[in-house]
Amino acid sequence: MLLSLSTVSSSIAATKITTEVLPQSGTDTTYEDTTESFVHSIDVRPLQYSDDDKLTSGSFWPLNYYRNSRYLEVNFFNSSGENAIPANSKVKRVNLVMEYTSLNAPLKKAHIKVFDGKNWSKKKKVRLPEVGSDRIQTINITKAVKSAYRANNLSIRFQAYSLAPTQTAIDQIKEVITYVPR
Repeated sequence: MLLSLSTVSSSIAATKITTEVLPQSGTDTTYEDTTESFVHSIDVRPLQYSDDDKLTSGSFWPLNYYRNSRYLEVNFFNSSGENAIPANSKVKRVNLVMEYTSLNAPLKKAHIKVFDGKNWSKKKKVRLPEVGSDRIQTINITKAVKSAYRANNLSIRFQAYSLAPTQTAIDQIKEVITYVPR
């Protein structure tokens, strides 16, 4: 049986593609003297692979409650304007894969917020690691990243607090996008 050219074309167009997007830049505002207007750029290279080369938060997380001005932010967009996926693609699924640990004491709570190029999403809870043990977590963020534009302009903000002084060390964080090109 022969397929017509139009059938072949639509089958190819409906093929799902999955790609991984690595961090391009980031900021750390966990330092003791930090306000929202004073941030430290971070070297995101340690975040790109699961290899025990970790990025440690600059200071301890706040005690007893979250502070909006304290976070680690990771940007997945490319400053050169190069898109991770074609601009007219249909986004099927977006996961954030994160591997991290707590160093000195357990975290009490942690969450991420997703910036989709326009707005910050509601908080998504993050499972807490054991002190000194890496936790790998896959977080479905598809609801916050519904379009190619949003997937190509993604930023993640990680926040935590503890009951005793502690820092986090992130080994890897990446965006995994499944899409259909159009």
